[in-house]
Amino acid sequence: MAEPEPRYEPSQKLGAPETEPESEGLAEPQIDLSSVNKAWWIAFKFHWIFFAICFALLVLYNGYQLYKTAFRCGKMANRSYVSIVQTLVIVFGFTRTLALCISPYELTSNTPKRVPFLIPRLLFGFGFPCLFSGFTFVHKIFLDVSKVQVISRNALGNRLVAVVLVIHFIIFVSSEIITSYVKGAEFLLLLCGLYYFFGCLSIALSLLFSGGRVLQKTRRIQACLTEYKQTGKKSGELCGTGKTKDRTGEASSKVMRITAFAAIFGVLCALFYIYTLVWIIRGTMGDKSSPAPWTWLIVNTFLRLFELFLASTMSYAVGCSYQRSTHTRILVSRCDDTVNTPP
Repeated sequence: MAEPEPRYEPSQKLGAPETEPESEGLAEPQIDLSSVNKAWWIAFKFHWIFFAICFALLVLYNGYQLYKTAFRCGKMANRSYVSIVQTLVIVFGFTRTLALCISPYELTSNTPKRVPFLIPRLLFGFGFPCLFSGFTFVHKIFLDVSKVQVISRNALGNRLVAVVLVIHFIIFVSSEIITSYVKGAEFLLLLCGLYYFFGCLSIALSLLFSGGRVLQKTRRIQACLTEYKQTGKKSGELCGTGKTKDRTGEASSKVMRITAFAAIFGVLCALFYIYTLVWIIRGTMGDKSSPAPWTWLIVNTFLRLFELFLASTMSYAVGCSYQRSTHTRILVSRCDDTVNTPP
């Protein structure tokens, strides 16, 4: 007599089986949670709570700055670009805060009801195009201030900047969806990792270029101020009481700080991300090993810290309007005429 077919019931400890398909590909290398101790869990909890608070404060500050830009600074130079950068900083901080609070690095879940696994991935990765696109607009603002034209028409016109912004988000959203639901598409994780790596380097290089151009223009303005004071050619009319020189020096110092911060933190983000990039490459090659828990936590702590500094630098860069006074515009015009006039 045949034995009856055994009946299996779901385990109360493990819960109901997963019905939502998940891809094995993850944008961030996952550690082996069975090898961590209580001290690591305490440090990890402090990590995501601390950065969630920092990014939330960044959102509040830039929300106030966006309000001032929209309602109090009607004559601000590059007003539209400044508003876009502030909005991108807000989106960056908001999505980072939600990602860290809902499911930090997909290691734990802090929600009473399970959130689809794609949501934390989208929220966490949404900050990358915000960061890179935001610095693209800062680069554009600097070029506008220095009046640089690489070719006959400005290569970073309004349409091109808008296209860059849209492309950033299309690449990110499509890659996250494909790698989450399509098996065998893990190679896209490597492309996304390279996108982040070279994006950080491009932040440093672009701001070094445009910031250097602004500083070069500022030095010419200061040279003109000194020349007019020495020769006495309408120095009272052009230089006034010295406020123009003070404003020029203050703007020059700010541009130097922005350029230095963007270059330093952009390069540091790229260097620390090499660790993550190596593990992504190993994962795409079939390596199932996991990184050391403490090393992983330290690297990600520095990455979040440098990202926070980059976002703060971007917010600081649009903290003033970069407006130039009438005296400064007259001096820039006369300096350009002097330089362009043949001897």
